[in-house]
Amino acid sequence: NLQGEIPSEFSLLYNLELLSLDQNRLTGRIPTSIGSLVNLKVLSLDFNSMIGEIPTGIGSLANLVRLSLDSNKFSGIIPSSVGNLSALTFLNVYNNSLEGSIPPLQGLSSLSYLELGNNKLEGRIPSWLGNLTSLQVIDFQDNGLVGRIPESLGSLEQLTILSLSTNNLSGSIPHALGNLHALTQLY
Repeated sequence: NLQGEIPSEFSLLYNLELLSLDQNRLTGRIPTSIGSLVNLKVLSLDFNSMIGEIPTGIGSLANLVRLSLDSNKFSGIIPSSVGNLSALTFLNVYNNSLEGSIPPLQGLSSLSYLELGNNKLEGRIPSWLGNLTSLQVIDFQDNGLVGRIPESLGSLEQLTILSLSTNNLSGSIPHALGNLHALTQLY
């Protein structure tokens, strides 16, 4: 039942490795000073009522393994600086009001979980996703994505969930998706 904003003074907690404030009644923005928490490995703010843009400084958190901002009221774009988080394995911004295109994440070779669904994302699904061979979950459902499903997704041998429903995708289903032998859910 915590409420209010995350104090900007949190940026003084230099040794902080885990910040998990899920399922509270937090409001306000993520402090722009979040980038100074250089030892942070987990940032999880799921199921709150936080607003505003995701600060670009989040891309300075070189040790971040898990970034989860599910079910808030974040708006604006997913900052391209997220693509700097080379240790990231889990990225979840599901159920917000984020817009723009999928940012360049091709440097996130350890990424296994990518959940961008239920936002207002537009543009094409990038073909470089096929190079992120650790991916096990891709959820892009309920956005405004257009174009074809990239053939390159067929090279994601560890992929178990692929959710692309409720977008504006067109064309045929790539034959390469038949190579996804670990796939258990396709919708």
